[in-house]
Amino acid sequence: MRHLLLLLSLLALKLLAYSQTETEYLDQRLRKLPGKEGAEYYRTIQFEDKKKSSKTEITYFVTGEKYTETKSNKTPGGSYVYQGLAQKWYKNGQLFYATQYEQGKKVGEALGYYPSGKLKRRENFVNDKLEKGELFNEDGTPASFYPHEMTAEFPGGYTALSTFLKRNLKYPPDALRNNKQGMVVVKMIIDETGKMTSSEVVKKVYPALDEEALRIVNAMPDFKPAMEEGLAKEFTYTLPIRFGMR
Repeated sequence: MRHLLLLLSLLALKLLAYSQTETEYLDQRLRKLPGKEGAEYYRTIQFEDKKKSSKTEITYFVTGEKYTETKSNKTPGGSYVYQGLAQKWYKNGQLFYATQYEQGKKVGEALGYYPSGKLKRRENFVNDKLEKGELFNEDGTPASFYPHEMTAEFPGGYTALSTFLKRNLKYPPDALRNNKQGMVVVKMIIDETGKMTSSEVVKKVYPALDEEALRIVNAMPDFKPAMEEGLAKEFTYTLPIRFGMR
């Protein structure tokens, strides 16, 4: 019996050694704060191993009710993408929306609810593309459909964004002289009106390339704002910009 208890204790210690939890505090727009003061939410982040190859994030209202829960896996490039079930709740504890992810893309059936618990929407995704959607009034009768969520969009869409980059991006002479190339990643925050409120390079390659990527991002026009349940919301947009020499 003692040997069994010892083995169980060692196993528990091993699991604890490979589990690391971090806590961060967030403002009303879910932006990270330096401490508890002014926090509207807090989030726990649990990493499953020392390499932080996967994580579970749970966000709570500052009063303790669960708000969101997601699981993510780390890609070879070092970023995280959603994997598995993602859920969001109303403050009264009722499920707001639930969907499944595979390697960062929505798949299968997603369901949305009213605060009363009545079904509001049913959507079906294939490889992140919305294939079918239904919307219901609270009494169960059909309603005119609109997607649960729409990301912020460059005016004219992806094709217009590609054209803007090709026409305006300049290869820095310093980077050319030193044979520097690669992919710079810039993170932008787009507010409810479509205006960019901040931008930063989150994956650097070379100072001159990083500066040029940031310059072109800051020169972009206003975006079409992101939407959730028909309401405009703040959105974090990540843009990879590749510099290559032929």
